[in-house]
Amino acid sequence: MYLAFLNNFDIIRSGLPDSSVLGVLWSVAIEEQFYLLWPVILFALPVRNYWMAFAAIIVSSLFYRAMNDSPLLHEHPTLSCIGDMAIGAFGAWMISESKSLKSYLKILKNIRLQLFIFYSGWYFYSAMRLCSPVSRFVFSNVAS
Repeated sequence: MYLAFLNNFDIIRSGLPDSSVLGVLWSVAIEEQFYLLWPVILFALPVRNYWMAFAAIIVSSLFYRAMNDSPLLHEHPTLSCIGDMAIGAFGAWMISESKSLKSYLKILKNIRLQLFIFYSGWYFYSAMRLCSPVSRFVFSNVAS
């Protein structure tokens, strides 16, 4: 499983390995799965439609986290973690597709404002305990 970069699934099935050195390699497996799958997905789409792949992966990851409330299933499956990488890829794509620095800064300013509003709302929503424990767990992993 370790040679094929599938050890994150082995940890889900069998628990942590006996060697503590091997225990951290689940994250390397997820990264390698992402890097092997990502070019195939992007090759199949025109550049102008990359945002669809990013959105589909991010939404699928959040949905998976919402449907599985086990901490083990939040940290080790590929689908749970790959959404975080898709967020980074989406940001890199936005930078590469911006026509000029001025348009990029405008996009960044709008994103910062939206993130500020989202996190402010999330903070007050969580502080008031209006959110279920499962939802707080799902979205707290996104922010970290």
